[in-house]
Amino acid sequence: MKSSGFVVAGLALAASVIGVQALVKKPIVYAGAKSGEDAVVMNGKTYVPVSILKKAGFTVTDEKSQLSVTPPAGGANQMAANEGKVGDWLFNGVWRFRVNSFSADADTKRITINVDLRNGTKTDGIALSGTGFEALNLVFNDGSQMQPGNITEIRDVSFVQGNGVNLNLVWELYDDFPNKKPTKLMLVIRPDEFTTKYMKTSMKIAYTSADPSFRVAIPMP
Repeated sequence: MKSSGFVVAGLALAASVIGVQALVKKPIVYAGAKSGEDAVVMNGKTYVPVSILKKAGFTVTDEKSQLSVTPPAGGANQMAANEGKVGDWLFNGVWRFRVNSFSADADTKRITINVDLRNGTKTDGIALSGTGFEALNLVFNDGSQMQPGNITEIRDVSFVQGNGVNLNLVWELYDDFPNKKPTKLMLVIRPDEFTTKYMKTSMKIAYTSADPSFRVAIPMP
């Protein structure tokens, strides 16, 4: 029996559908952006492409007679990273983050993204660099990633409680500009065991999600 390539929402797998009475397609919005793929509703059940599950971190293996689906590391109760779209405020228990606008200038071959970052705790003097910061990358349609040229202006600045920064992050693409289309901005935060303990005991702050990173979908120009 050949797999249809779709997975029932809720991870019930189906290899084929018999006696279809109605078929409705619905566009899938993933992480706040149109994915270009459709879900299919048949006989009251909703099926989504395997590719969408893979984007969400699931491992899907075709084993000839069946499909095996493995959830992301951390189990069913693991909270996903904070994901959203331009204009959404995201919060991980320590930092508040928002992407306000996006622009691409063909003349300067430059991409500019305006963001807000705020200290969301009651502790003064915290910085991304001291709370598990790993990377701030713009992800492109070819899978490549690039950090902004002025990353230190957001990474190494400390803020008192409730305070923050509004900043234009800038990427210089040069000759790659015509071919690279941004898809999302990733602020990756992965505190190690020492940092996590220090934050809790000395700074009296802690992340409220298993993955405190931020991912924001960027509309392709």
